[in-house]
Amino acid sequence: MIHPQHGTVLYLVNGVFFHSAEEIGLTADYIPDHPALVDPKTLYPFMYSGFIGRDETCVLDGVLTGALLDEFGISELVDVTLNVESGTLEFTKVYVGRPEPIYYRVQRGGFGMWVGSYTIEGTRSGFTRCMLSPVSPVFFQPPPS
Repeated sequence: MIHPQHGTVLYLVNGVFFHSAEEIGLTADYIPDHPALVDPKTLYPFMYSGFIGRDETCVLDGVLTGALLDEFGISELVDVTLNVESGTLEFTKVYVGRPEPIYYRVQRGGFGMWVGSYTIEGTRSGFTRCMLSPVSPVFFQPPPS
C-alpha cells in the first residue's frame, strides 16, 4: 500500500456511501437504548476519507493507487483510473483482511461532487458520492524545525 510520503499524492478523497441496515446486519441490538432508530430498509450514510496518488515504487509510469479509511476499516485502492477530462473515477477497494473487492465508479457532477455507485462482488450495490481535493506532496511533510 502506498504511504503518502512514498508517492505523489494527487487528491484527498472524502465521501459517503450508503447501506441499508438489512444489508450490513445492523439490528436493534446495535443501539439498545433506541431500537426504533434501526429500520432495516433505511439507508444509512457511512463516511470515508483517504487519498489517491502515483505509486513511485511501481516501475510502470502513472500507476495510481491509494487508501481509504471508514468505520469498517482501512482499505487499499487498486486498479485506479482517473480521467479528469471525461470526469470519471473508477477503483477497486479492498479492505485489509477481507477478500471481497468492492468496485466503485463515480462521475463528476455539480458543485465539485463526484457521484456514482459501488458493487460488492455482484451481491450488493449502493450509492456513493465524494469530493476530490487536489493536494501537493508538501501537504504531508512535517513543518520545518
